Amino acid sequence: MELINAFYERVKGSYFGFIAVLISLTTIFLSIILYIQVDPTFSFFTEFISFLGIGPNNSDIVFNIGIIIAAPFMLIFYVYLGLFLISKAEEQKRILNIALIAAVFNLIGYIILAVFNNDLNLALHLIGAYIAFGAYFALACIFSYVEMKISNFNRTIAISGFIPCILLIGHIVLLFLLYYTNIFPALPIFIEWMMFFIMMGWILLQAIYIHLLDKKD
Repeated sequence: MELINAFYERVKGSYFGFIAVLISLTTIFLSIILYIQVDPTFSFFTEFISFLGIGPNNSDIVFNIGIIIAAPFMLIFYVYLGLFLISKAEEQKRILNIALIAAVFNLIGYIILAVFNNDLNLALHLIGAYIAFGAYFALACIFSYVEMKISNFNRTIAISGFIPCILLIGHIVLLFLLYYTNIFPALPIFIEWMMFFIMMGWILLQAIYIHLLDKKD
């Protein structure tokens, strides 16, 4: 733990949140640009995000490498955020440790889904996706819950973590409906994209807010 704290004293953990978001968004949009050069029908209503992982024109390489590079930066940021919250709410240490464990599983899930794309091994890809998003659901809810317990923590920032979690539940429900009834086929696709961008927004908001609090301290 001393080594981890010493590391964060030298390099602010909020920077890793910024880097993770920058890499994720840059590689996603670059993948889309490469994809639509071959298939201009691509849209947020017709293609799931994971389809970029098997896309044409090297869009798959950019997408999967982007995930593999960004995921460790996310983990480093989540650990920093968790330790920051522990310092502000020591009584919540146990539940925050659960969030930190979830952050590790989040990394593992992302690596699995990036290495094993839909075409290579669909089962492993789906397992990786379930692990990644399930772990994100846990850590985001826990972080938001603890932030709401801290009296001087910005309430809007605290509540924001629940939004992608709600979308994730809705996304899962719609996927089941799509599988069994084939109704609203575009809706789960669009919600998945919304969920991704809101997740990126949540990480960015957290990183900015914690960075500003660090500067005050």
